[in-house]
This record gives sequence, C-alpha cells and structure tokens, in this order.
Amino acid sequence: HFSFGVPCQCAVADTFSRQKNQDQYCSNIALKLNTKLSNSWNKARAWGTYFNTGGGQEGGIPWVKDVPTFVMGIGVSHGLGADSISVIGASVALDEGCMRMAQELKVQTKSDMIADSVMQDIVKALAIQFTTANKGKSPERILVYRDGISEGNLNRSKENELRSIRQAFYDFHRMYYPNFSCDNSHCEGRGCLFCTPPITFIVCQSQHSIRVVPDEEPADRNKNVHSGTCLDHTVMDFRNKLNMTETLPEDPSIELFEVKDEGYDFLLTAQGGLKGTSKPIYYRVLLNENAIWKKGPTPLTKDALQLCTYHQSYQYGTATKAVRSVPVVYYSKRLAEMAMGYINYLRGRKGELPDTVGGVIGNQLEDVSEEEQKYLPRGRDGAPIGRFKFVRQDADPNESLPSEIRTELLPSFSPFERRLEDSNKWRSPFRPHLSA
Repeated sequence: HFSFGVPCQCAVADTFSRQKNQDQYCSNIALKLNTKLSNSWNKARAWGTYFNTGGGQEGGIPWVKDVPTFVMGIGVSHGLGADSISVIGASVALDEGCMRMAQELKVQTKSDMIADSVMQDIVKALAIQFTTANKGKSPERILVYRDGISEGNLNRSKENELRSIRQAFYDFHRMYYPNFSCDNSHCEGRGCLFCTPPITFIVCQSQHSIRVVPDEEPADRNKNVHSGTCLDHTVMDFRNKLNMTETLPEDPSIELFEVKDEGYDFLLTAQGGLKGTSKPIYYRVLLNENAIWKKGPTPLTKDALQLCTYHQSYQYGTATKAVRSVPVVYYSKRLAEMAMGYINYLRGRKGELPDTVGGVIGNQLEDVSEEEQKYLPRGRDGAPIGRFKFVRQDADPNESLPSEIRTELLPSFSPFERRLEDSNKWRSPFRPHLSA
C-alpha cells in the first residue's frame, strides 16, 4: 500500500490455525477487508446497524440516516516542550452508516484550543469532501464530537470553536451557492443559526474519575457492567441550555420542535470489559440545537443522542465489537498521533526529504481577542510565543490555492504523486481513512 497505493490485507495460516474461535478471526478479517474496499459505489460493510422503531427494524445509524448529517470527530496530539506543536486530526462520516471516512490533518502551535483559521480550514475541507461523496448534497445538520478538552476549557471551546464552525459553513455556502444570503440582520457575514446547519457540539472526556459498576456482582467471570450501559442522571453536571438567544427572523418556513429544556450529558460504557474495571466516556453536550431546530423529521432528544452514539461505537474498522469511543474520534486521534511521530521529518529536523515528499513551513496565525491573550503560550521572559500553522512548501502561494488546501498535510503521507501525471493540476486531497 505504501509503495503503490493498493489496499492489501495479510492473513497468516499459522495464526488462523492457532485460534480458539476461528469464526471470530474470520469476522475480523472480513471487517478489515470491507472497510478497505468500501466506496460510494459498493458501500461495502461487514454488517449493517439495525434498531427497533416500534413498527419493525430500520438500518443505518439512528437519527443520522434521516437527512444528510455531518458527523465530525476531532482529536489532538500535543508535543512535548515549550517550542512544540499540536497535531490536529479530523474525520467526517461520509455515509449514513458512519463507516466510510474522510480525514484532514493540520498542525499549529501548541494550544488547548484550535485556532480560528485552522478550524475553519478543517471544516471547509471536510464539508467539500462530504458534499462530493454525497453527489452534491450539502449537510443539513452537524454533529461534532470533540476530544481533548479539559474541564476548565469547556466554555472557551464552546465560544471559540463553535464560532469558527459557523463561519466555515457560511463561507462554504457562499462558495457553493452564489446567491446565498442570510435574512438575519445580526449575522453580519459571520454565520448564524439561520444560515448554517444546526449544531450539536459534544466534548468526549476520557480522563475522569467516574466508574460505573453493577449494583449486584454478576455470577460470570466478567464483573463489569454490560456493553451499552448508559448513565444520564444523578451524577451529571448539565452545562447546556436550550434557551434561544437569537432574534427569529420573520420567516414562516422556520419551524421548531417542542422539547423539554433538560440536560443532555451522559456516561456511556460502550465497550464490554474483559479485564479490570470498565471506564466510561463522559459525553458533555455543550450545545444541542438539533433538539429544537427542525431541520429533519425527528429532534435529537436525549435518548436519540445516546442511541446514535452507541450504534456508532460498532463501526470501528479493526474491531468486531463495540469500542470505547465513537470511531470518528478514534480515527482522528490515531491520525494525529501517527503524524506527530513523522512531523519533524517534514520540518527538516531529521535530515533531507526525498523529492517525492513536500516539506512544511510555518505561517503566522491571526491575532486573538483580548480575552484570549491571557491563555497564549509565553516564553521565559513572559512575552507571548509566536503562533503559527504549517503549510505545504510545494503549495506555491502564487497559485492562489485556498487555505484549506495549502494547510492540508495528508498528501505528504500518501503513496500517490501530489500532481496528476502530465498535468499541472493538483491531485484531489480526498483520501480513504486509516483502515485503508
């Protein structure tokens, strides 16, 4: 694969013969093969997800399958030391089964928050890939799973990163639809709830001290709670509110769901524990506009969100069972951690690069607000350290390439040439996800 770009899968006969459960081994191989061969034509999948609707069973991820839904996961890997970087991996599900992924890779100065321009580049690039894969259908709803946010930065993430997502979709709509405009007088070209898809923004916290154990000890060897155990009351610290602060424009086409103003945070133990005490993921729902904004047939209620998250846990391409977190976050974290190990080669700190691989250079990031300046990294003299994002050296600025293309580093890890043969045109950054 790394030499010719051909997906491959190895299976060793001796390993197969030593398996106690050979059917499980074959299922694992089949899952990997289907993940690698899946595309928009064959829609290959090792299995489909089905859920009961009262009147029978339906396939696909609950709620996601109703209308084109932009399910995005973001994972960050931080380097060590003061003069270091943050590698940001992002994935978006291209199909209603949340198994086919497209990914983005960006690098910025080490920070807990993703810079505004970097987040906008990520969202615009993934929105383009989502629309391309869905034959021109742009997202109607947004579901974001954000990893790597500590308790003290929840409000900063909600304030800054949500603003960047709205701005990115506003710019994306203006690029795709020349006659696009917003009827909200308060929008002022920044993107708002009335001209961009409604957003549900969830922080996935894995570093916490909460454990969920059975009230009565099971008789079998496994003493953990069952896979799919969800806790959404008593110990929850609800931070999100559904109060509408924007002024509604006079448009009869705008409809709202009638739902209770309740908290949506929950603890989910999706994995089945084999050894030790299972540790759940703490899902902190900072914003849930899809519970009230009628952009589909059903609202994203508390039960719908929990079921949607649990079903996604079965779509990881290297596990035949549910994994601890949602795959869009797992793939993003894996991508960020893999790139962190190689990024110094692209920076020229590990020797000269071959001609087939492009290096990177740092571009200055935009200034931050006065409120955010106190969070900037500082040197020993107390002065703020320069903030930058990496762009590809082979992306000549004279070619007027958009920022989301110039900052995309995935082509440096691809076995394909960066330009099409016998042409000056760039090859599309559209890439299969990590399992491929």
